This record gives sequence, structure tokens and C-alpha cells, in this order.
Amino acid sequence: MTETMNVKTMDALLIGEGSLFVRCGDLLMAKGHRVKAVIKGSDGAARSWAAKAGVAHYDLQEALALGEHLSFDVLFSVGNYTVIPDALLARAKRMNINYHYGPLPEYSGLHVPSWAISEGVKDYGITWHRIGDVVDGGPVLKRVPVAIEPGDSALSLGLRCDEAAYRSLGPLIDALAQGTQAETPQDLTKRRYFSMQAQFPAENVIDWNDGAERIAALVRATDYGPYGSPLVWPKLAIGGEFYAVRKASVEGAAGSAQPGQIVGADASGVQIAAGGQSIRIEGLSRLEGQSVSIVELAQAGLLRAGERFASPAGDVKAQLTTAGTAASKAAAHWRRQLAGYNPYRLPYALPTAASDAAPIAHTFDVTPQGLDFELSYAEYLVSGWCAFLARASGTADVHVALAAPRDAIAAEYRDLFCAWVPLLAQVDASAPVSHGIKAICGELRAARERGPL
Repeated sequence: MTETMNVKTMDALLIGEGSLFVRCGDLLMAKGHRVKAVIKGSDGAARSWAAKAGVAHYDLQEALALGEHLSFDVLFSVGNYTVIPDALLARAKRMNINYHYGPLPEYSGLHVPSWAISEGVKDYGITWHRIGDVVDGGPVLKRVPVAIEPGDSALSLGLRCDEAAYRSLGPLIDALAQGTQAETPQDLTKRRYFSMQAQFPAENVIDWNDGAERIAALVRATDYGPYGSPLVWPKLAIGGEFYAVRKASVEGAAGSAQPGQIVGADASGVQIAAGGQSIRIEGLSRLEGQSVSIVELAQAGLLRAGERFASPAGDVKAQLTTAGTAASKAAAHWRRQLAGYNPYRLPYALPTAASDAAPIAHTFDVTPQGLDFELSYAEYLVSGWCAFLARASGTADVHVALAAPRDAIAAEYRDLFCAWVPLLAQVDASAPVSHGIKAICGELRAARERGPL
């Protein structure tokens, strides 16, 4: 005798972005469920799909403003990398579900396929789980294994994770509609969380003592194909300039070569001893991303067999890790500053090479007077200069380049970070000059505290 299941049509709210998000929306509707609304992400895919499907779409603040007018049975978070406000989660009549592209609780947080590859993990997986009070910590609804293959990059593993998620979503939707879904609490004592700012130590400058397998894994962990990597690329210095390693493979034994020693270079790459093995560096780029020819570097005499790349010392690794962590935390702020960066240009002719005009120098040997706050000479001069530029030009916003705080980094490694950061000095022409100087001084201090870029 066959028992007929009581299948209920569900109203769903989708939040996120990306191709998997779109496929999940299509699957829900194909199974006869209603997508009440979409909260769109930053890539436009969600909004485009919603418009084509005739589904209402909102940004997060618009959705929150709707209050109880926006009701649904289940919220699906797919390709969503922001914390969903409790006010929205509370509107779900049944539950809130998140797709996580890693096995929980071992790999919670962001960019976890990269971290798993870098750690040499072979058994991986994806998780559908209920959203709870702890980020990525709610009860597990489905956990699907995904093996990490030897040549997997962050991109290829992420794509196979999305495929596994899509294949498992259909049965999960059916179980939800029938009320037969099972859930398993996570053992949070095993939880590891990788934050958005988490980065590889020492700015991922290669330590040739780590071994070829480890170095190759770091290269694959930062390989996102045509997309930018959220984690810093492995790096090495050639001829006094740092390059990012974009492609590498493990070779055989290194023989008598010491870690970091060049075994040879040809059209296929440069072979370098690493631990007891050797690694072939097959692709390089500048830190800005432009590809660099290994052949041309070899022809320039920069990759001679027998020469040796240095590994950073322990104290240097600590310096780079500290600076890299600060840069990662400040990256979003500096990107916003750069997006609107419009440096002020003095309305004077530039000096020519033939000009014999000497730079104008002046020594300030008095303490700033008449201010109700304490500041250094440098802060006073820079702030006063910006205030002058704003008033002289009639511009409220003055953008200047500020020397980045890199003194705590060993000199030969400072070029891993920008020599300057963008400073936006906002001056209110209607306020006293001292007010403008004080405000700009605050921006200067905040820029130094944020660290390099």
C-alpha cells in the first residue's frame, strides 16, 4: 500500500546573487512553488532573473521597509555574503535556509574552498543549513560530499560545489514541501571560521622551505580564473621586483639544490628547488595583474641556474602578516576612496628639465598655536595645506596622496604594499579654518591607523 504524501506549495523569498541563485529560482518555480520576491545582490543576475520571471525584486533596505507586507514560508540564501538582519529572518513562517560552499562546521565563513585547497584537504563538501544565531552555525539539512581533485583550483572547486548544491536542492525542496526534512545540530566545538579579512600569513611571500606541494596548493588556492582573487597571490622577488605566481606544478626531486635555488629555466617555466622536491613556475604576473613573460625574464639574465631566491626570515614574516592583516581590513575603505579619487592639480605650469628653479623649502620651528587640540607639525602642515587648496580653489573636497605607513616593514619588502594611500580632505568654507584643520587631522590619523594598502 502506497501512502500519499501531503505536498504543500511554498512561498519562497530568495536573497543572493550569481548563476546558482538563478538556477535555484528556476527549480523552485518548476516544482510549482511561488517565489514571492527577490532581494538582489551586487552582480545584477538576481534582478535580471526576477524581471524576466515576473517576480518583485528589492534591495535589502526596501525589503525591510515593507514590514509584514512581505511574508513567506521559507527564505533561501544562495550566493549571499552578508549577514541577514533578524527583522527579515523573523518573517519566515517556517525556516530560513542558507547554502554554504563548504563542509560545516569545519569550514565556516568565506572563501573556504581556497582555504581547504591550501591545507591539502581531499574530502570536502557543501552544506544546506538552517540560519541560526551563529554565522554558518545552524542545524544541517543536507551535507553533500565533494572530493578535491589533485588539480583543483579555487574556481574549479567552487563550480563543482555549486553543481553539488544544485543537484541536492531538488530533494531538499521536496522534503520541505512534504514536511519530511531532517536536521542535525552542528558540533560547534569543531567549528573554524574564516572571516572576510582572513589572509595567508606573510602576505603569501613564498617560503621555499615549505615544499613544492604546499607552494603549488597556495597557487591553486588563489586561482579564480578570470576573476580577482580575494586572497593574496603567492609571490617571489625577481631582480628586486615582486611578482605573483599564477600557475605552477610539482616536479621531481630537486637533487642537491637548496630550497629556493633555480634548477633551470626554459620556455615552459622556471624550475626551483622547494623542500626535497622542485616546483615549476609556469605563470607570473605583476602585482596589479598584468602577465609577465618568464622567457623575457630569463633572457634578461634574471633567472640564471644556480641563483637562489631568499625566503623571508621569521621576524619579516611577522611584519608582513601584521601589515597584510591591516591592509585586508582597510581594503574596502581604500577602494571606496579610490573610486572617487580626483587628485587636486595645482593650476601652474610644471617645471621643465631645463629649469634651474630649486625646490622651495621652509623650516617651521614653532608649535602650532591657538588650537584647542594637540597635533604634530606634519599634521598641522598637511591639514593647513589642504585647507588652503580647498579655499583657493573653491572646492570642498580635496584629494591628495598620503605617504603610506610602511616603516614597520623591512625595506626590501615594502613594495608589497602601496607607497601611498588616497586621502579625502573635506573642508567647510563657512567654518573657521581651525575647524577644517581639526577635521583633516582626524582623517590623517585614521589613515595611519588603518595601515597600508
